[in-house]
Amino acid sequence: MSLTPEDLAWFVALQPVAKAPRNGVSDRRRMGSRSSVAKPAADGSVPRGLITATGGERVTEETTNETIIDDDALAEDILTLLARTPGTVRVLLEDLPPDLLHADEGEGTFSPFSVLGHLIQGEIDDWLPRTRWILEHGRQRPFPPFDRFAHIERTRNRPLDELLTEFETLRGTGLAALREVIREGVDLDAGGLHPELGEVTLRQLLTTWAVHDLNHIAQITRVVAHQFEDEVGPWKVYLPILHHDR
Repeated sequence: MSLTPEDLAWFVALQPVAKAPRNGVSDRRRMGSRSSVAKPAADGSVPRGLITATGGERVTEETTNETIIDDDALAEDILTLLARTPGTVRVLLEDLPPDLLHADEGEGTFSPFSVLGHLIQGEIDDWLPRTRWILEHGRQRPFPPFDRFAHIERTRNRPLDELLTEFETLRGTGLAALREVIREGVDLDAGGLHPELGEVTLRQLLTTWAVHDLNHIAQITRVVAHQFEDEVGPWKVYLPILHHDR
């Protein structure tokens, strides 16, 4: 099997740094979360291994088994995943028959076409604007609410290719801005305030952005697969995608 330059770049980008593991964990990850707030002992003293930080004490490597990805590796992973989504969505949706493109899982659920519109709306009103909001306001002001269904009217009767191109353009612009923010040495533990979830961090927001992409890519394939649920016969027992609790 031959690899294209893009395939090779993807493979290389995901390889861990070749350094000796530390405490049984690859150097790409570290033990302990900088955003974890430690609890004092019953007598009010701070247990050994805890360090004081704004907003509370934080757990060090010696005091927790929680594994998180270090800042540089996390940023690299997020940028890599986000960059691949527009092309993946185009491959999945381009030339898809209309009955599959607009199929959904019931009232209030997304079709593959709606997923694309929702991803576009996120580029406009959610991920990067909230990143900037955290950097400007911290936890002093909550994010403006995000309307998960604002895309419906915005994308109504618009051609699929036009929307695919718009998503590619918006994501390209967003990635360039995000790379610049990361290059400036942003603190991934900077805090924000979600209108429903409460306190969050920039690390969580950006990671959620990437996983949100993966979630909706999976949703596209699941919705399409369910259109053939009655056609696969007894093989359904071997197809977990058809057993998703909608």
